[in-house]
Amino acid sequence: SSQAMSHAELYERLQNICDRVTVYRILDRLTDEGLIHRIALPDGTVKFALCESCEEGHHHHSHVHFNCKQCGTVS
Repeated sequence: SSQAMSHAELYERLQNICDRVTVYRILDRLTDEGLIHRIALPDGTVKFALCESCEEGHHHHSHVHFNCKQCGTVS
Protein backbone atom coordinates (compact mmCIF):
# COMPACT_ATOMS: atom_id res chain seq x y z
CA SER A 1 0.00 0.00 0.00
CA SER A 2 1.14 3.53 -0.64
CA GLN A 3 -0.61 4.51 2.61
CA ALA A 4 0.33 3.54 6.15
CA MET A 5 -1.96 0.81 7.50
CA SER A 6 -2.93 -0.44 10.95
CA HIS A 7 -2.78 -4.05 12.08
CA ALA A 8 -6.56 -4.30 11.72
CA GLU A 9 -6.49 -2.87 8.18
CA LEU A 10 -3.73 -5.30 7.16
CA TYR A 11 -5.55 -8.24 8.75
CA GLU A 12 -8.75 -7.36 6.90
CA ARG A 13 -6.91 -6.99 3.59
CA LEU A 14 -5.29 -10.43 4.05
CA GLN A 15 -8.78 -11.99 4.18
CA ASN A 16 -8.00 -14.64 6.81
CA ILE A 17 -4.85 -15.97 5.14
CA CYS A 18 -3.32 -16.07 8.63
CA ASP A 19 -4.43 -15.25 12.17
CA ARG A 20 -4.08 -11.93 13.97
CA VAL A 21 -1.12 -13.06 16.09
CA THR A 22 0.82 -14.04 12.99
CA VAL A 23 0.19 -10.58 11.51
CA TYR A 24 1.56 -8.99 14.72
CA ARG A 25 4.65 -11.21 14.60
CA ILE A 26 5.29 -10.39 10.95
CA LEU A 27 4.90 -6.65 11.62
CA ASP A 28 7.37 -6.88 14.53
CA ARG A 29 9.88 -8.76 12.39
CA LEU A 30 9.57 -6.36 9.45
CA THR A 31 10.04 -3.44 11.86
CA ASP A 32 13.12 -5.06 13.43
CA GLU A 33 14.58 -5.70 9.97
CA GLY A 34 14.14 -2.05 8.96
CA LEU A 35 11.62 -2.76 6.21
CA ILE A 36 8.67 -0.95 7.83
CA HIS A 37 8.28 1.58 10.62
CA ARG A 38 5.61 2.32 13.19
CA ILE A 39 3.64 5.54 13.24
CA ALA A 40 1.83 6.30 16.50
CA LEU A 41 -1.24 8.48 15.94
CA PRO A 42 -2.66 10.88 18.54
CA ASP A 43 -5.64 8.56 19.17
CA GLY A 44 -3.33 5.67 20.14
CA THR A 45 -3.64 3.80 16.85
CA VAL A 46 -0.40 2.47 15.41
CA LYS A 47 0.06 2.32 11.66
CA PHE A 48 2.87 0.81 9.64
CA ALA A 49 4.57 2.19 6.52
CA LEU A 50 7.34 1.06 4.24
CA CYS A 51 10.84 2.29 5.06
CA GLU A 52 12.82 3.80 2.25
CA SER A 53 16.29 4.16 3.75
CA CYS A 54 16.32 2.33 7.09
CA GLU A 55 18.58 -0.50 8.14
CA GLU A 56 18.08 -3.47 10.43
CA GLY A 57 17.74 -2.21 14.01
CA HIS A 58 18.10 1.45 13.00
CA HIS A 59 15.17 3.51 11.79
CA HIS A 60 15.77 7.08 10.78
CA HIS A 61 12.97 9.19 9.43
CA SER A 62 13.34 12.85 8.67
CA HIS A 63 9.89 13.26 7.19
CA VAL A 64 6.46 13.99 8.54
CA HIS A 65 3.30 11.91 8.36
CA PHE A 66 -0.04 13.46 7.58
CA ASN A 67 -3.17 11.98 9.12
CA CYS A 68 -6.39 12.91 7.30
CA LYS A 69 -9.14 13.50 9.84
CA GLN A 70 -11.89 12.84 7.27
CA CYS A 71 -10.80 9.53 5.73
CA GLY A 72 -8.23 8.35 8.32
CA THR A 73 -5.40 7.75 5.85
CA VAL A 74 -1.80 8.41 6.82
CA SER A 75 0.66 9.51 4.19
